[in-house]
Amino acid sequence: MIIGFMAAMGLLLTDGLMIGRLGVDPLAAYTFGSMVVSVFMVAGYGLCAAQHVRGADAYARRDAEAAAGTLRAGILICSAYGAVCGLLFLSSGTLLNWFGQEPLVVELAVGYTIWVGWAIIPNLVFQNFKNACEAQEHPWVPLFFYLPGLLLNVLLNWLLIYGNWGFPQLGVTGAGIATFLSKVVMLFSLVCYIKHRNLLLLPVDAWTTLRTSMARVKAFLNIGIPTGLQTLFEHLMFVVVAIWMGWLGANELAAHQIAFSFGQLLVYDSFGFSFCPEYSG
Repeated sequence: MIIGFMAAMGLLLTDGLMIGRLGVDPLAAYTFGSMVVSVFMVAGYGLCAAQHVRGADAYARRDAEAAAGTLRAGILICSAYGAVCGLLFLSSGTLLNWFGQEPLVVELAVGYTIWVGWAIIPNLVFQNFKNACEAQEHPWVPLFFYLPGLLLNVLLNWLLIYGNWGFPQLGVTGAGIATFLSKVVMLFSLVCYIKHRNLLLLPVDAWTTLRTSMARVKAFLNIGIPTGLQTLFEHLMFVVVAIWMGWLGANELAAHQIAFSFGQLLVYDSFGFSFCPEYSG
């Protein structure tokens, strides 16, 4: 799980490294846009944590119907949450101006924010399947899709940020498109693998419908909402610091991104360990 978290952070780190070659303003725009989106993404990660708890409980009881109901509830809830976020970020031009950043930084961040905002849907649905795999004692499986996803993201960044092989040079927006596409490919690859290998404890008809009971949805939200709020509040301090850096200028915001990215790699080491009691208990 630690390696999985670090691979997920690797996606963000490679974006920053590749955008940084464009200059200070694009890197500052990437930092600002990613920080704003991360507020909603991190809350979504907390929401998905209910899949760990409910899924592990169903697996311990070998209750395939409960495991399928929890997985469906997570997919529906996180898809709806991601759709609301995506619609919100369609107004990024207005939303980002609220934070008092430099006009050029805001202008460069708009396109990136829209694409990464819509990437919340495949990202959180992938997270649900990832958590289900971990809850059913298959923690290595999602990792094997993170690493190819990281390589795909680097390739798409190289094509879309810099305009190689005849692709348009889209700069920061290109990184957002690359993130969206890599998340979609990762999701569909993981789902196909799970279905083909019959990896999870699920009933035969689990893949034919997304219907689930309101009781399952409520049980998922009873854990997901407080967990999501907790992770959100923990993350907000980092976002506030980044916005403060932006008030000082683009150079300071870009410098903050470099230090913050490497610092988060260390944070996610302990974050992976923190999930162990959910399964060992």
